[in-house]
Amino acid sequence: MVMDRDATIHFLEDQFHDFQLDLDDAQGQLHQMQVALHAPPGPMQVDGEEEPQEIQGVSEMDFEEQAVQPAPVETHSPAASEASVNM
Repeated sequence: MVMDRDATIHFLEDQFHDFQLDLDDAQGQLHQMQVALHAPPGPMQVDGEEEPQEIQGVSEMDFEEQAVQPAPVETHSPAASEASVNM
């Protein structure tokens, strides 16, 4: 009976220790979140109207209107293609 009680107490002490570690981790995460909330906003977090940033590889000319050009017309027919393959 005493052995069972000691085993139960030991188990509960181990479980209590594990809960304390979990609580410490949760408090650390909460602290990090609170610090992040009170930190000054980064450049991507600023609200308001700003000039749009240029995207690398995209120029203003990509967005200018261009004259519509007709699609190129192919000059060969399927029959000509097959004949050249069979030669």
